[in-house]
Amino acid sequence: MEKTVVTMAVACACVLAASGCAASEADVGVLELKYAGIASIKHPASVKQDQYFIQQVEKLSDGKIDITLYPDGQLGGPESLVDLLKSGAADITNLAPSYAPDELPLSAVAELPDMFESSVEGSRAFDSLITEGGYLYEAEWKPRGLHPLMGVTSAPYEVLTTKKPVKSLDDLHGLKLKTAGGAADTTARLTGSVPVQLTVAETYNALQRGTVDGRYGSFENQPYIGIEDILQYGTLGAHVGGFTQPIVMSQDGWSALNLSQQKTISEAAETTRDYYSSEADKADAQTRRMLVNDHNWKLYKINGEESNEWAKALARSREQWAERIDRRFDGHQADKAIREFEAAVDKQN
Repeated sequence: MEKTVVTMAVACACVLAASGCAASEADVGVLELKYAGIASIKHPASVKQDQYFIQQVEKLSDGKIDITLYPDGQLGGPESLVDLLKSGAADITNLAPSYAPDELPLSAVAELPDMFESSVEGSRAFDSLITEGGYLYEAEWKPRGLHPLMGVTSAPYEVLTTKKPVKSLDDLHGLKLKTAGGAADTTARLTGSVPVQLTVAETYNALQRGTVDGRYGSFENQPYIGIEDILQYGTLGAHVGGFTQPIVMSQDGWSALNLSQQKTISEAAETTRDYYSSEADKADAQTRRMLVNDHNWKLYKINGEESNEWAKALARSREQWAERIDRRFDGHQADKAIREFEAAVDKQN
């Protein structure tokens, strides 16, 4: 039996043309959507988020919503994701705030240091702020024509190094560390390190050659980058930040869906949020043990008086981030974004 295909472009045209879409929801054919992925097809972010979400949508819709994934930046790099959504070149993507710092400065609050204890905790807090009705949704996503379906955070980032273990704040002085930019750069500078911006491919070469001394990151991702035998040391409990990966559509694209399609996609997004975050925490713990047992990593727990010193330094990092955002973007209230995130975390406990 031949299937009727409805692309998002056709769906949007139907919304704009008052007389063009009189058919009932039961008459709508298969809706085809394009998902602009950034991660490679085998990366945990693609497997546990992009691919899982697509599978859930197709399952819940009984095949009536067909999403094609274009991984590894095939439709465009991180800096082009907002334009891809607004132009209709992509219907869905995972748009991290750090990919669009001028459009989404406040949403980088979830990438600040010492804000959450796990991916589950951080994801539920972040999700509540960026989805419809949340503080960040109203403050910057909705005004920019963007509709987040859900939000997740990585497990908290640690300091991972090649030759010099980090046992105290003093050990960070002078280290060149690969960071994700934005809030992470502020943290690195305040703790005496030198932040360096690198792609995944550049990170491998830079660590191998000694151009950088380490990186901020979760344990889970290191084997997928192939640097598990280059890095040799890590902190435990430093919590120098994290990374966020919301799944996002444009407001126009979301409005073009019928109520049944919106319900299906929303349910799939919520399921994906819970799956991704729980799996991220499990995988981070499992990978940490594997790195110690099979690759001879040495890990150093931040505790006692040293923990208090880290907490003070990371608090200064959050304050400086807020001051910088407020100076650069007139009318923003970055300190309020921090308070809103902290309150959202408290609700999870």
